[in-house]
Amino acid sequence: MTTSSPESQHRTVSAEEALTALLGAVQELSLARQVEDVQRIVRVAARQLAGADGATFVLRDADRCFYADEYAIAPLWKGQKFPLKACISGWAMLNRQSVAIEDIYADPRIPHEAYRPTFVKSLVMVPIRRVDPLGAIGMYWAAQHQATEQEIGLAQALADSTAVAMEHVKALGELKEAAALAETDPLTGLPNRRAWDEVLASAIGSGIRQLCVAAIDIDHFKECNDS
Repeated sequence: MTTSSPESQHRTVSAEEALTALLGAVQELSLARQVEDVQRIVRVAARQLAGADGATFVLRDADRCFYADEYAIAPLWKGQKFPLKACISGWAMLNRQSVAIEDIYADPRIPHEAYRPTFVKSLVMVPIRRVDPLGAIGMYWAAQHQATEQEIGLAQALADSTAVAMEHVKALGELKEAAALAETDPLTGLPNRRAWDEVLASAIGSGIRQLCVAAIDIDHFKECNDS
């Protein structure tokens, strides 16, 4: 079933506007603390760079493409997964290079049936990191559009910054996990002596005028704890 395509909202973006959008996105990405933050920043910036009608944020999930997020004039594939070798985002990841397609129905790499219900006529897809790609960023147009070298280059620059941000988010997550493990008893899952010391030091240093500490000595608790 083919649906009527929404009217294209594409407009020409000047080099200055595009560069401003990219720099703004890079600054925001440097402050991102969660993958969801990265997705939100990228999906908006990807449309702004070239006045596109839609953008998708795709993550590699083993041998599948996971369309994790999107921002478009009409629904695309958010939340869906496709075989890596059956979608253009997978092609960009497997070949580690960007691709610009002016007429998607004239390109054999495009799964045409998946696109017929959508507004998409043209697209640009760039990998998030060329070495061992983490995913891909897609930009889409509702009318045929021949992407310029500037648009492709800016999209790839956004993808490169996205890769750095995602690695930063991953590192933050690992640090939080390590900190939690360092302050938790592995057997019971309860806070350990280190957690106690930090909480007590924080309470004393907070300026609280009155502080009460209670300690309970339980006989033979080690036997219970060990079991």
